Amino acid sequence: TGEFKIMAFPQSYEKFRNVLVVDNMVTIRGKLSIREDDEPIVLCESVEKWDGMSAEDAQIEMKQIDVEPVKKLYLKYSTLDSYKSMKIMNILSGHNGNSDVVVKCSETGAVGKLSFKVGISEELLLELKGELDDSCIVVK
Repeated sequence: TGEFKIMAFPQSYEKFRNVLVVDNMVTIRGKLSIREDDEPIVLCESVEKWDGMSAEDAQIEMKQIDVEPVKKLYLKYSTLDSYKSMKIMNILSGHNGNSDVVVKCSETGAVGKLSFKVGISEELLLELKGELDDSCIVVK
């Protein structure tokens, strides 16, 4: 049991305000926004009223959702190679998400975190494996 914040942008709020009423039991679907040093927020995309369901019934119906902690993507390659860096950045830019990307230069040992986050998926990892050795890609 706990609390979390939900953000409804003006368009969403107008669309669903008739069901966003105190004591209404609703299902809210949206995207989870997790930013460093901030509490997670659900960005509301849709709202459905639980017709004819009391709070007691709702507790019986509710299921626990397992949320995996956000992982980081660690990459190691020559950041001095501008062509390689550009290819990697192009791959990463097509996979927006909530995971930090930490890059280590294989030549200088310099480490840095990219200014954007990615969604870690099998598709992303396959694309990266087309450019980097498996040992240069770590998710944890």
